[in-house]
Amino acid sequence: MKKVEDSPIIKMFVADNNYYVYDTYTNYILHITPEHYKEIILLSEIGVNAYKALSDVSQFRVDIKMLIQSGFFKYSFVKKIVHPETAHVTLLLKRNISYIQLQVSRFCNFKCLYCKISHDDDFLYKTDSNYMSWDVAKRSVDFLYEHSKLCPEVRISFYGGEPLLNFDLIKKVVEYAKKLFYTKKINFHITTNASLLNDTIIDYMVLNNFYLLISLDGNAQIQNTHRKFLYNGGETFNKVFENVNKIKNKSLAYFKSNVRFNSVIFPDESKEQVYSFFEDNSIDKETVKIQYADMTGIDYITSDINKFSVYSKATIQEDEFFSKKIKQNNCVMSVTHPNGVCIPGVGRLFISCNGIFYPCEKVYEMRETSIGDLYSGFDIPKIKYLMNIGLLTEDNCRECWAIRFCSMCVCHCVDQEHGKISKELKLKTCQEQKKRIKEQLVQLAEKEARIYHE
Repeated sequence: MKKVEDSPIIKMFVADNNYYVYDTYTNYILHITPEHYKEIILLSEIGVNAYKALSDVSQFRVDIKMLIQSGFFKYSFVKKIVHPETAHVTLLLKRNISYIQLQVSRFCNFKCLYCKISHDDDFLYKTDSNYMSWDVAKRSVDFLYEHSKLCPEVRISFYGGEPLLNFDLIKKVVEYAKKLFYTKKINFHITTNASLLNDTIIDYMVLNNFYLLISLDGNAQIQNTHRKFLYNGGETFNKVFENVNKIKNKSLAYFKSNVRFNSVIFPDESKEQVYSFFEDNSIDKETVKIQYADMTGIDYITSDINKFSVYSKATIQEDEFFSKKIKQNNCVMSVTHPNGVCIPGVGRLFISCNGIFYPCEKVYEMRETSIGDLYSGFDIPKIKYLMNIGLLTEDNCRECWAIRFCSMCVCHCVDQEHGKISKELKLKTCQEQKKRIKEQLVQLAEKEARIYHE
C-alpha cells in the first residue's frame, strides 16, 4: 500500500523463501536479501526523498540508496494516460482496416453453459433479426474495400452464433469479395462448433482455403458437460469429433495448415487434460488455444475457489507475452496506456447482423460499446473513449506497478446488467489482473531474476 506521494512503484514478493522486488520503471526483478527487503518496506512507507535523507546505518541501506541513484525505485513516472495512437485514429480507420468479422448468424444450434448470448430472452426464437441479410453483408464487404486502401491483404471472418446456419450467405460473400478484391490477397476465416460440417461444406472450405477455428472443449465428458444441442439437450461430442475426423480424412495437409481449435474450460478443470486429449488424437497442441470461461453471471460451483476469477481469460499465449515483456529493457514512457487496448475498428471490426459496429466479438453488444454502423460510419469520439479506457481510472493506472503487463480491455469493464461501462467493474478486474501478474512474477522469478548482490 502506498503511504506517501513519492513511494516507489514496485511489487515485492517472496517465492520459495527467496525475496524479490519487481521494479516497474526499469522492468527488473531483483533478487534481494531479507535485510534489503526490510529496507525497501521502509522506503515504501516514508518515500524516496525521506529515505535518501536517512543516515547510512547499514550496508543494506547504502545498497538501496545506490539503486535509487542508478534509476531504480522511481515514483510518479507516468504523467498522463493516453493511447499512443489517439491522434492518428481517424486516418487509420479511413485506410487501414484489413479485418472484418461478420455476425452472419446470431442464432446457434448449441446451448453452451458459458455462453452469454444463449441466455438472451430472444435467443430461442429463430427470427429474421438473428440472421445477416445479403444487403448488410454486401455493404460490409464494400465498407472493407473502401477502408483498406493501404492494406496489402484483407481478412473476412464469419462468426455467430453458429455461422454455418447461414452458409448460403457465406458463399455469396466469398464470391463477391473475391471479385471485388481481385488485386489483393484475401483470407477467409470461420469460427464454428463444427456440428453442421458435411462433405459439401468441407469441400468448399478446402477449395477456398478457409481457416477454421473449431470450438471443441476437450474429451467427451468435458464437451458434453459444457456444450449441448439447443432443442433436445443432447450430447454434442460425437457429432463434432466425427466431423473433425472427416476433415482430416479428406485432406490431412489442409487439416494441419488451416484448422485450429478453441477450448473453453472452467477454473476447476485441467488444461493438461485438454491438451492430452488432442495429443492422444494426433492433433498438435500448438493448434489448440485454451481459455477459461467468463464466469460473470454464471451459476457454476468450482471445487477450488482460489482459482476463481471474474473474467479469467488467461491463456498460454499470455504466459508467452509476459515472458517476452519481462525481457524488454525499455523504461516506461511518461505518456502511456495499459497495453491491452487495441484501436477499435482497426485491429478488427465486428459487424453485427443488423450492421452495427463493435470493437470485436468479445465485446458485449450494447449501445455503450457500439462504435458506429454501416449507414453513418464510425463514431470517432466513442472509439477514442474506448481505446483510452485507462482514463476511467487514470490515477490508479498511473501508479500501477503492473501497467506493463496489463491486458485490460473494454470487454472487461462492461456491466451487462445495467448496460454501461463500469469504473467499479474495471477496478475489480484490475485486482484480478494484478493477482494473475503477480503469480507470473513468482513463477518466473528464479529463471528471470537479474540478481543484485553486493
